[in-house]
Amino acid sequence: MSVLHQLYNLSFILFFILAGLAIIASGAGLIFQARLSAGVANANWNVFIVVGSYIAMALVSLTIYIRRKTSTTKRLKAIPKSYIAIKDGDVPKPVSKLIESEYNRACTIVYVSRPGPRMLEGWGLPGSRYDNVYFRRAILDTLTIVDQDARSVVPSLPPYRPHLSVIQHFRAITPLVTPHNPTCLEIYHRLIEKARYAEQEPTEADYDRCLVVFAQLREIFQFYQNQAPSVDGESVRSFWTASARTSFDTVRSGPAL
Repeated sequence: MSVLHQLYNLSFILFFILAGLAIIASGAGLIFQARLSAGVANANWNVFIVVGSYIAMALVSLTIYIRRKTSTTKRLKAIPKSYIAIKDGDVPKPVSKLIESEYNRACTIVYVSRPGPRMLEGWGLPGSRYDNVYFRRAILDTLTIVDQDARSVVPSLPPYRPHLSVIQHFRAITPLVTPHNPTCLEIYHRLIEKARYAEQEPTEADYDRCLVVFAQLREIFQFYQNQAPSVDGESVRSFWTASARTSFDTVRSGPAL
């Protein structure tokens, strides 16, 4: 294809040279004939006419060429630039190879970056029940719900402070949780602390344990929400011991200055 393209261009150059030689030869013949067929006075005038005619023809041809060139350039610029080469002959061979290599590279990148059944640390396995779940964020989000449930039982619970641990924050209601599950609050505390500060990402097993203790805590708080008042009219808060009330008052007032 490239050889035929080169022969096509060379043929235009060859015909252009032959046409130029023919014009020059015809002009020379006319000038020679004009000088021989007239006297000295008329010979110069005839030569002037012949040369002037060729010069006029050259100027007219140049003008037409410039106008056609300008018109073609404007039309080519008006064509949209979204031209796509679909075969080797549409662009030069080096450009075609470059397009092919870049296309293969883009296809490789897309293939490698596709999500697959690979375990990303801290995230649920694609296609599983924890698909697109970030365990660290999901574990920490449960703390807000647990705090709301605890506050529904004890509305005067101190506001949650991020620098406090779970044990410290829920210290006032520990006597309510311990009789139902002595280790539930401690396990939840360790899981929250790991999600907060551990460099290693929480695993799926950590998230499963968190969901278990999360459900247990909600069940305990739901039990107290549904607890009926006692005979003497006192609510479930009368179950607190004196030490629990002292601890609760300490948390509310904060440390002494």
